[in-house]
Amino acid sequence: MELGEKIRRARLEAGLSQRQLCGEEITRNMLSLIENGAAKPSMKTLRYLADQLGKPLSFFLDEAAPEHDRILESARALNQAEEALAAGKDIYAAQLLEKVTWPRLRRETLLLCAKCPGAKLTEVAAQLPSLDEELLLRAEAALADGLPDRCEKLLLAVEDSTSPRWQLLMGRLCMARLDWARAAAHLEQAEAACLEAVPLLEVCFRELGDYRRAYEYACKGR
Repeated sequence: MELGEKIRRARLEAGLSQRQLCGEEITRNMLSLIENGAAKPSMKTLRYLADQLGKPLSFFLDEAAPEHDRILESARALNQAEEALAAGKDIYAAQLLEKVTWPRLRRETLLLCAKCPGAKLTEVAAQLPSLDEELLLRAEAALADGLPDRCEKLLLAVEDSTSPRWQLLMGRLCMARLDWARAAAHLEQAEAACLEAVPLLEVCFRELGDYRRAYEYACKGR
């Protein structure tokens, strides 16, 4: 079970509304993002939520990272390895590439590894995903790491820019840049296939001052 879902279930079991759980520590919009997996809480926030829910911190931390998180970690390591290679730091790049554990990276990864004498080529599987799939994963990792420009370049390289996942990521990128109107337009394209777009749309319309639509999405997210 992912962290956001774990928090949501613990809140419901405690009989608390989102507003009651938030108190003065965090906003309800942020809690919605966390519960829907669109944002991760800081350690300070997680400790606060654990205290409010009557759970030990270990309740939220002792579970092994889900497969999705492992994929994102591999994507981050790959992004960093490419930057290290560009800076001529081959040894550091090799160390980063050893952290790439997702077994379905594209052939470009093998070429990167070949430039690094210390890399373990045999650990990179030959079964490859589509280029779009890898670009989307790397774009998501770049956005999570606070690199919006890199995220945008990766998204613009994706061939299918009509997919719900592409629209969702572009919407999140626009939100990071506080471009609420563009974010809402992209997220509406993703809404039917991606439930996590709903709380994000609530935030967008609230920021745009369209409280009627913000309320509609708040109701959808309950």
